[in-house]
Amino acid sequence: MTGKTEKRPVSIEDRLAKAEEILSNIQGDRLTPDEYRETCIRSLALKSAQLCFAVNEQTQEANLNSEISDLTDLVEPFDTQEDFTTTEEDDGKRIKTFYSRENQLFNLLRSGTRKLIIPGNTYLNEAKQLAISGVRFAEQCQANSLVRNKSVPFFQVSAFLILTRVEILKHNLKPASELLAKSKFALNNLRSEMGLSVLPKIGCGRNAVVDEESLEYLGIQVQCV
Repeated sequence: MTGKTEKRPVSIEDRLAKAEEILSNIQGDRLTPDEYRETCIRSLALKSAQLCFAVNEQTQEANLNSEISDLTDLVEPFDTQEDFTTTEEDDGKRIKTFYSRENQLFNLLRSGTRKLIIPGNTYLNEAKQLAISGVRFAEQCQANSLVRNKSVPFFQVSAFLILTRVEILKHNLKPASELLAKSKFALNNLRSEMGLSVLPKIGCGRNAVVDEESLEYLGIQVQCV
């Protein structure tokens, strides 16, 4: 009696290699706006997952397993729709999917960058690559008229700040100062749009822990390094 052949689990490395093959064959000029938006998310997730995977192959100190797994999931194609006639409910689900994946990608780029900083100066170049990806992705989202994700401006400020921190650690003070200025400008725009003198804070207790990505802390570091 012949038993069922068990399928071997597909490794992260194999999934990334397959995704790279598929994405490299996509012709951008033939994509719809939604397909292009999806491809941008998947391509950036692939590039970021490959970078984190390469670091993890060298050392487990950064502990990037979670980021690699989640980024690899983001590389997978969105659910396709067989019928081109969509309902309002379908449109709403698609928009929520885009928002969810964009926000997740921003968070993974930030957490990956922070972990690459932890082992010291060994992986600052890789940390900078991830941080720059976050800034460029925010700019790309804001330049796309289809992207109405209200979280993007907040992620842009966060992306500027984490990249500022990396530049300070690399002793690149001029670009760090310029990024800090961009952070302040973007933050002031947010405050103006929200009609607030300051952004709302989460919680009301005093926080004794230094926030190494705050405008004030990074401003002091630029002056002191």
